[in-house]
Amino acid sequence: MKRRHWWTVLGQWIAWWALVTAAFWLLGKVLDQPTSLIGCAASAVLVIAVGEFGDRLRRRWATIRTVKQRGHY
Repeated sequence: MKRRHWWTVLGQWIAWWALVTAAFWLLGKVLDQPTSLIGCAASAVLVIAVGEFGDRLRRRWATIRTVKQRGHY
């Protein structure tokens, strides 16, 4: 991966993490729940990591199903 592309991807991940963190924090404020920004940030990392892992599994399974349907497996 080229250095410039790497920085772009990293910036997008940080922006996504910050957005999810802010959403969790605001949701906690709206629901009148005691929330800390650090707790929201940690929860955002966990949610994003689980979501990305699930997406990769879904893509892998879709590829395997396609290969099996074509008879190449």
